Amino acid sequence: QDGAINQCTGTLYDSGGVSANYANSEDITLTICAENPGDAVQLDFTFFDTQNGADILTIYNGDDNTASILGNYSGTNTPGQVIATNTSGCLTLTFQSNGSISAGGFAATISCATPCQDIEAIIAATDPPTGLGGNLVINQGDSVNFTGDATFSLDGTGATYDWDFGDGSVDSGQNVSHNFSTIGTFTVTLNVTDSNPTGCSDSTTIVVQVLGPYLLVDQTTYTWIYGHRFVVSYFRISHSYRKNYFLEPLNNKY
Repeated sequence: QDGAINQCTGTLYDSGGVSANYANSEDITLTICAENPGDAVQLDFTFFDTQNGADILTIYNGDDNTASILGNYSGTNTPGQVIATNTSGCLTLTFQSNGSISAGGFAATISCATPCQDIEAIIAATDPPTGLGGNLVINQGDSVNFTGDATFSLDGTGATYDWDFGDGSVDSGQNVSHNFSTIGTFTVTLNVTDSNPTGCSDSTTIVVQVLGPYLLVDQTTYTWIYGHRFVVSYFRISHSYRKNYFLEPLNNKY
């Protein structure tokens, strides 16, 4: 029936209740708000079956049917989990059925949760430090110490800090260390999650480039290629010719 309730437990059913079908030609609007100010209503639909395209449940993100629409549902297209994200913490549901076929309707578990606060995850420091562009360049086999942090609009007590190093390894904590044993470029991700049961979180990344062994070239050495494919690598060389050839010094080519 039409109305408004403040409720954070129990089960919401269509007009047919637990076992009966809803009626034909229904037009019902119900607003559900949380019991405590600042909390938000959440509905977890465990059953949904209406006449497809004709008997429609509309869910609004607010305390009346002028609020934004979260979705229109019919047939077996279940709303799944729906939570209010507006300042009132309320959800408004309108169910309209036509004059012919009815069905089993719907059932949803009612609960309440605290809306998410604003979280900004931060990789506060690395050792060794990052270079130009904010990336970290290290040699194969080096270890990096990471320090994670975050800003919270309300409270960060009980927050967790989870790291994914991009090479199949993970760790947890604000201060972690990881050894990069494989050559390549890896995106390290920090995910910060607060203690809200709804799982409010934010993430940030940093790129780590792991370099392999490299060749050090002596810039004072020249390589000479003779026209008949005789090669010598010295700063000073001598060679005898039986005919004319083009002599080309190749400097810094390797």
